[in-house]
Amino acid sequence: MFHPAFALVMVTAAAAQTASPDTQALQALVTEIRQLRQDLQSTTVVTQRVQIVLYRLQTQTALVTRASSRLDDARSSLGKIQSDKGIIAGQALEAEEAFQERAGSCKAQGNGV
Repeated sequence: MFHPAFALVMVTAAAAQTASPDTQALQALVTEIRQLRQDLQSTTVVTQRVQIVLYRLQTQTALVTRASSRLDDARSSLGKIQSDKGIIAGQALEAEEAFQERAGSCKAQGNGV
């Protein structure tokens, strides 16, 4: 005797067995998609952090460039000041010598200073 409920159970079991590999493949795809999504989110976070670090690096580079330029300007100014100091010292010495010469010649002529 053939029972219709038994036949339905057998057909469902057979369908479940044939669908099992498809279900497993589908489950594997879903798992892979979830992993890819998680990897993408992690990559996005890392990318944002790298962008922040690059921005900070650019800012620091600009500050160092400005400081270096100011240092070069200061060194240039110092060199000019030292050069001017040497020139002024030489002129002061020449003026002192000229004064001494004139004072000596005035005394020799009897004019006195």
